[in-house]
Amino acid sequence: MMPPQLARAKRPRGSTPRPLAECLPRINVNDLKIPKSLNTVVTAPWVSLRYPFISGARFSVRVVEFAYSGRIQSFPLKWIKTGYGLPRFAFVCQCGRPVISLYFRYDNLSCRRCVDAIYASQTLSRHKRPAPPNPPHQAIPPIPTQPHTQDQTAPTRRSPNRKMRESGSRCGSRT
Repeated sequence: MMPPQLARAKRPRGSTPRPLAECLPRINVNDLKIPKSLNTVVTAPWVSLRYPFISGARFSVRVVEFAYSGRIQSFPLKWIKTGYGLPRFAFVCQCGRPVISLYFRYDNLSCRRCVDAIYASQTLSRHKRPAPPNPPHQAIPPIPTQPHTQDQTAPTRRSPNRKMRESGSRCGSRT
């Protein structure tokens, strides 16, 4: 479903609106089980269960091949430093950019920029976007159903300044 802002956009007649990246089918490199050893090649006929537009795939450390519509498209893999120890994989698109997700459009797999897709947040200005929902840590706590009573068996904690309060002396007071 297209947002109304994109449907009403002023563009040349006959041109199609830019697709939303969230609505396009995509392949994420983090979802694939890519082998870490150099000599291992994994054939994945089960990949069509997760990605119905792909009929088969082959993974190795250096390249990933996807088969669909009678065509085989291969993408080199690149290691990306994460700063948290182990590096992770990224696809290298035909344009040369290392990307995490490949989008499927017009019987072709490519990055978001090559597909000319935009994010939904790019369709509205910052001031016209709806307010995000409250994060869980700021949610209002539920009202207890039964009144809270203090357990009589638990020892009560004394304040460390209780003796000072009982004696009437205060920090900073001159007597």
